[in-house]
Amino acid sequence: MKFSLSIGDQMYERFAGLAQRVAGGNLSLLAAVAVKELLKRDPAEVAWLVDRQRFDRQMPTRGAWMDAFWKSLGYLTGQPDQDVFNSPYSPRLFGGFQVVLLMHQVGRPDDETDPFYPHIGPLPVMPGSPSPLTWTFPRNATPLAAAEVVADKLREYGFATPEGKAAV
Repeated sequence: MKFSLSIGDQMYERFAGLAQRVAGGNLSLLAAVAVKELLKRDPAEVAWLVDRQRFDRQMPTRGAWMDAFWKSLGYLTGQPDQDVFNSPYSPRLFGGFQVVLLMHQVGRPDDETDPFYPHIGPLPVMPGSPSPLTWTFPRNATPLAAAEVVADKLREYGFATPEGKAAV
């Protein structure tokens, strides 16, 4: 059976380069190997890989970006999103830390082109607690890239999953 797929130029160049190095330039052979390996994985892991690919793209709306950010951060920390208020701006707890997406300006809804401001801070704030941090991600940043930065900082601060394991 024959099928075609569409991938971006950058991914194609990497794939073709790898095929040249390991499969004599045979893209079909390398693709068959990739598919075989993918089919061996747990469906939940494959679902995350699909989401990861989707979340590593620009999002069509602010709402989609924020939803993808929270899903990515949840996966990267081993803790599902805990949005109890059904709002992308509601804070999420990660052990002794709170993460929230701040609005661009208080008192008005964000515009589609406004940047994103993930903010992390200790909860409760105590002497010796790490200082709160806020990042600025432009609208064209991917939600996965932003979530990876925040997850890295949570790990640096010692966040562990509810099961007591260090976050992945």
